[in-house]
Amino acid sequence: MILLAVFVSVVWASLVTLSYRVGKFLILFGPVGVLSLLVISGLLGRSIGNAVARMTEVMSRLSDGRTDIVIPFTARRDE
Repeated sequence: MILLAVFVSVVWASLVTLSYRVGKFLILFGPVGVLSLLVISGLLGRSIGNAVARMTEVMSRLSDGRTDIVIPFTARRDE
């Protein structure tokens, strides 16, 4: 019974130490992760938004009857 109590206390101490280290890691590197995600999402959103805005402008011109315009992204084969 005493060995079980010692084993449980050692395991508990290890878990407490581990949780302290994980918490410290998250406090130190959590904001860096959040900031990098914000930057990546901003860049990705801006690139998609610009492409959609250009295509919307081209479609608007086509609907006005202008057929002499250059349609962007026609060389791309990923869509």
